[in-house]
Amino acid sequence: MNIFISCRKFKEVLKKEGIRFALLKTKSYLLYLSKKRFSKAGDKKELKVESPDDSSIEKSNAELIESKNFGSGKLRLFLDGGKAKLYWGQAELTKQFGMHSAFKTAEKWYDSSQAQWSIKGINEDKLHISLNYQDIPIEKSWLITFIRPDELSWEVEMRIKQPLFIQNRKVGLFLSDNYTRWFNSCEEGQFPEG
Repeated sequence: MNIFISCRKFKEVLKKEGIRFALLKTKSYLLYLSKKRFSKAGDKKELKVESPDDSSIEKSNAELIESKNFGSGKLRLFLDGGKAKLYWGQAELTKQFGMHSAFKTAEKWYDSSQAQWSIKGINEDKLHISLNYQDIPIEKSWLITFIRPDELSWEVEMRIKQPLFIQNRKVGLFLSDNYTRWFNSCEEGQFPEG
């Protein structure tokens, strides 16, 4: 079932049954998809985890980590001083922070550029990055998967190590001014000018 059909079904259930039932159906469907995704037989690709005494990382992966340049085909990810920038060939698709995640606690915003970044695992199509904040008991985990040469998936997870009230959280992608329109699986629109 593709995402467009899922959005259409969600809207139908929302209209007929109400928001509570539609959200419950969505939750159960997402659980089903996640179980299905992780139980695929024959999917042998594993993310290689690196530890300080682990010398088994391949030379090509060590070179990738050193260059901080990841991806296959024209779509590339470049890590640069707390920023994750996307490129298509030689053209930068992003600006400023690029790929970005942030949270707000105690009336203050903390973004991914303020974290200490470390690469926890890498293989030919996946990159696992850990982001730790010096004075805040939070660790973020980014899993970036290059699905095809022109497509990537970005999963962001936040682990709170001690009780802490999070007022807000967000992820974003600062795109080049060349982009005027956006779309996702359920809707589309124009970027505001400015």
